[in-house]
Amino acid sequence: MKLKPRYLVPLFAVTAAFAVKGFADEALYNADATPPAVTEPQPDATAPAPAAENATADPNAVSNTEPAPVQMRTTPVAVEAAPAIEDRSTTTVTAQRRTTDELITEDVMKAIQAVPNASGNVGVETYQRVVTLTGRLSTQGQVDRVGRAAMKVVDRDVEVRNLVRSKLEI
Repeated sequence: MKLKPRYLVPLFAVTAAFAVKGFADEALYNADATPPAVTEPQPDATAPAPAAENATADPNAVSNTEPAPVQMRTTPVAVEAAPAIEDRSTTTVTAQRRTTDELITEDVMKAIQAVPNASGNVGVETYQRVVTLTGRLSTQGQVDRVGRAAMKVVDRDVEVRNLVRSKLEI
């Protein structure tokens, strides 16, 4: 495919513009970070030099001895870190609003937990402002106290159905 000269100039200009933008973005991104300095390892003058075993030995022979370790000295480099991406976040997270039924259920549960000397299990469900109490308690007195506690914390337009039974019923 052969391009006509009148298309080559705009194509070249667009390609160059994108290339320059890419290089500019990379330069701006790396402008904040200081590049680490490269240090050449320098042998320590106090380290003993490896001893020459046999200078007349065969140069192609394999040696079973390990070379002495060389201690290296490096210069520490301070590198400034670029700001983290999380620091620039502006995300706001909110929770979903609780419904009226959920608020009523929570209030009734707190009131029932505060009833003294109540032993057993009580379930609380609220649907369309009607609270239903279910479960079993030890005595009928505990059942009555739980029902009264639930009625005290709800509004007048909320109905409370106390279906809790005592364990002592026949």
